[in-house]
Amino acid sequence: MSKTARKRIPLDVLRADEDALFGLRTIEGYQPPNENFTLPVVNAAYKRYKDTQEAEARLEKALAAARDESIAAEHAFHDGVGGSKKQVLAIYGDDSDQVVAVGLKKRSDRKPVRKAKPAAPAA
Repeated sequence: MSKTARKRIPLDVLRADEDALFGLRTIEGYQPPNENFTLPVVNAAYKRYKDTQEAEARLEKALAAARDESIAAEHAFHDGVGGSKKQVLAIYGDDSDQVVAVGLKKRSDRKPVRKAKPAAPAA
């Protein structure tokens, strides 16, 4: 295993490795002196690579589905709270203590809107 075993290998390098394996399978009598590089060992590593790629893809799809479900739940919760605030305003009025309880300001606590004076014409 290389020093950078935590980094992804580029896809084009992996495709070239697959092509090399397919070529290696065509060599009659391939018996390397190092048993770590025999065809059965390399085939097992290739199978593990493909299995883990498939498992990762399944998990990514499951994560995306869970994220979508979580986002939908967030929106449902946010809509529920927003609707509840509107209901509190409708039931208790915009100057009640209940309005403050849900995080809104009372009408009487707001600064009055002041109309801007028209600008004086330039002489």
